[in-house]
Amino acid sequence: METSILIFLPLVAGLISFLLPDNRAKQFAFTVALAEFAYSLVLLLKFNPQDTLAYATSVPWVKSMGISFSVGMDGISILLVMLTTFLIPLIILSSFRRTFANSNYFYGLILIMQSALVGVFVARDAFLFYIFWELALIPIYFIALIWGGENRKKNHFQVLRIYTCRQFINAYCYHLSVFTDSKRFF
Repeated sequence: METSILIFLPLVAGLISFLLPDNRAKQFAFTVALAEFAYSLVLLLKFNPQDTLAYATSVPWVKSMGISFSVGMDGISILLVMLTTFLIPLIILSSFRRTFANSNYFYGLILIMQSALVGVFVARDAFLFYIFWELALIPIYFIALIWGGENRKKNHFQVLRIYTCRQFINAYCYHLSVFTDSKRFF
């Protein structure tokens, strides 16, 4: 349950941020990001390094393929979650000096990105990891496209190609080989 809160709190807050006025979205996103960091800090302090998996949740998702919403944290993943939840408030805070058009979307996308990144680090199912990985790229793509600087229009397709196409093909082949139980795919 604790790990699910770390995933869904910024996701829901990001969607709420889309509906807020520009001037309130900044403070809202920063407050949620700080709350997420504080919550992850509490989980770190309660974490027992002797446990192989802490804060685990597993709910069957697609039973016929063995896919489940299975999340939890071990020693490495809790450190990566801490790093993510520590950096997101700093990223939001560093953007306070600039004025963005449609800043409610900017801050909403940052929170959605945080949700997906935390999901990447806590996923215990390969398919769920792949879903979170791809979901993390979508907000990054739009942030780079809309607020990415002078050459953003020229370079956004290159970013998309680099981060998604190659990884999609690799992950698709891997998952196809796993699901078909073939020992040799190529």
